Formats: sequence, structure tokens, C-alpha cells
Amino acid sequence: MRETMSKTNSLISVLFLLSLSMLAANNAVAEEYHEGFEYFSLSTPQKTVAEKGTIEVVELFWYGCQHCYRFEPVLSKWLKAGPKNVTFVRVPAIFPGWPGAEVHARAYYTAVALKVVNKVHQPLFDKIQKIKPKVITQAQIKAIFVKQGVKADDFDKTYMSASVQKMIDGAKVLAKGYEASSVPMMIVGGKYKADAGLVDGSFEKLLVLVEYLVKKEMGTTK
Repeated sequence: MRETMSKTNSLISVLFLLSLSMLAANNAVAEEYHEGFEYFSLSTPQKTVAEKGTIEVVELFWYGCQHCYRFEPVLSKWLKAGPKNVTFVRVPAIFPGWPGAEVHARAYYTAVALKVVNKVHQPLFDKIQKIKPKVITQAQIKAIFVKQGVKADDFDKTYMSASVQKMIDGAKVLAKGYEASSVPMMIVGGKYKADAGLVDGSFEKLLVLVEYLVKKEMGTTK
């Protein structure tokens, strides 16, 4: 009888220790990211364009950035997997002194206006990454669009349009609001910013952090 009770008590002790271990593991996951270390809060939250029931995730990028270029296939794979509760937006970074940054932004927003981002985004990256310095002409940009099926007249009407200029002006304001000085940078919910350098330089880890911040904004983190 005593032996049976002893075995029962031992089993209870093991289960108790196991439960404590699991609780500690769960707490470790919950405390994996810390504000001020892996991510930062913006001084002033920015307006977002998130669809109902989702959190806006912005990639601040520059076609002339080799790190953005390396990040693109990782990001594309993540987007194809369909991250939950996310409205994804790209914002081209426009900073003084960055070669061709505004021209790059004009190319991107021309693609947005013509609804051909999925067709020309990667070709623009491929072309600009081969140019030194990273400056691309309007003629070269036009050639990329035309090759992807855009009519030359449609490109000409859109490239220098007021609507594209308005988007460019908006991107400049956003870059300041995001308190950004480097790319690629991810902004979640218009509140938090993070980059790969804060998570061991890993693009994959950066996206895991983004998912954590999305859950944080949704109120579903444990």
C-alpha cells in the first residue's frame, strides 16, 4: 500500500514539475520580443489603410537597396502563404541623397496606378540592382512596363500624372512618420517598426516578429 502511494506521489510530483516546465516555456514564448530591443514604438502613430478585421503591415523599401532585393523573395514567399489578419502595403523610401530614390518611387506608383505591380515590381528590382549608380531613366522604366504588356500611351499618361505625384508626396510624409533612416523596414499597425538587424539579421525572423506584432495589435498574444 505504501509502495503504491509512493509511486502515486512520485507521479504527481513529475506531472507538477512538467506543468511548471510547460508554463515556463509558454511564458518564454510570450516574452520572446521586447519593445526597445527587437522592435520600437513610433513617437506618433501613423494612419493606416487596413481592411476591416486586419492590421496594416508596411514594407518600407528602396529599389536601390541590395538588402531589400535579398529580402524580396523571402517576403514574397511569406505573402503567398497568406499571413493571417494582414493588409500588406509597400511604401518606397524617399530620402535626400539616395540616388534615384524619387524616380524609383515614381516607377513603383506608376505600377500601382496602372495595377501592374505584380508584373513589374521584380523586373524593376532586377534592372536597378544591375545599374551603378542605382539611377534608372524614364525610358528604361517605360521599356520594362511595355515588356510586361502595358501600352506605351498608358505609361506616358500615368508616369508624370498628378495622382502619381500625390502618392510620392505621401510616401515622403510616411517615411518621416515612420522615423526611418534605413531599409528594409517593417511597420505594423502604424505603431511599431522593426528591421532584420534587430533579430540577428534574419529576414525570416523579422517576419516572425511581424506576425507577433500583428497578434499583439489584434489582442491575441498570450
